[in-house]
Amino acid sequence: MLTFAIPTWNRAPQLRVCIDSICEQIKDRDGYFLVVCDNGSTDSTRELLQEYDDKYKFFSYQSLPAMVDGASCVNSVNMVETHWTWTFGDDDVLLPHALDKVVTVLQKHPELYYLHATQSLRTGNSRKLFSALTFLDLCESYGWLDVSGFISSNICRTKELQKAYVNYLIYNTEIGTIFPHSACMLETIYNRPAALLDDALVGLQDAVQTEETIKRWRLANAATRYFYVADSLLKVMEKVPALKKLYPAVFFRYHTYHLWDRLLRDIVGEFKVTRKPFPSSMWEKVTTLVSMVTEAEVRKRILTVLTTERRAIESIYQEELVLEEAKKNCEIAVYGLKNTYVLPPQIKTISETTVVYPDRDMNPGHK
Repeated sequence: MLTFAIPTWNRAPQLRVCIDSICEQIKDRDGYFLVVCDNGSTDSTRELLQEYDDKYKFFSYQSLPAMVDGASCVNSVNMVETHWTWTFGDDDVLLPHALDKVVTVLQKHPELYYLHATQSLRTGNSRKLFSALTFLDLCESYGWLDVSGFISSNICRTKELQKAYVNYLIYNTEIGTIFPHSACMLETIYNRPAALLDDALVGLQDAVQTEETIKRWRLANAATRYFYVADSLLKVMEKVPALKKLYPAVFFRYHTYHLWDRLLRDIVGEFKVTRKPFPSSMWEKVTTLVSMVTEAEVRKRILTVLTTERRAIESIYQEELVLEEAKKNCEIAVYGLKNTYVLPPQIKTISETTVVYPDRDMNPGHK
């Protein structure tokens, strides 16, 4: 029936919590499995996985010899043999009764190819199923990344997902988007029936980002990879002519804002830290994203903000260069040298006398 597929890397404590939450709900069922692909972890992950492999028949794992970005995501999906795959993050948890709720929907709606399992922090708790004729319709109504960006919310027919993940590494490595799974799923199941189940089904282990999580995101260069979402969408359009179109603004919704809001925030934040202008190529990626929006008024407003922020940053940068140059002129052009010594050249005649210090003053430790 269904398999949970978890990619993992150096997160043994969180992985244990995640696995336990899933095992608790599938241990007494037939046809439900859990697979994990370890991406060359160097902590105690392998020992942990062997422990569960010895304990449960429905559990299996694979350990890669070395870390290869994206490999565990692809391999974990390819390990699945059931009709449905539920991809799952190693630091998330399956909430109580979530599997029962999902199975009820899948059994009542055999026409579905995709089901979104809502995260607890994002649900309206309506307990309603919002069905769309296609995955694209679902994305245009609720947001492409809102629907598919959170890996633990994605439940998909296995054959379709495996077909999609053939292109995972293209979007992950060649293009570099932070959402390779969203790109390859849009490419593959855009015209398949899909639905969103609005209920608390998946939870986060940490309410706020931990230092460890922030470190991992920096290692993955996540902030920069957000800018390549537009590139990945262009690639999807190139491969699927039916998707070469404009999209409503809501398609680009992501959490409490739109994707361009996130990018502009990152640009300003980066400037405040580095005091260096953002590369023109990255500004252009935001412009490219905006060009895909259907509503002319929305495009106009975003471009106005984009232009204002860019001019402001460039103006501040130039003014800071002027200030820096002014400081140099004060020290060099006016005085002729930098004040590297405490005593400046004497203007009036000053008498000089050598001071002889007693040993106890010269050597404080001497008694």
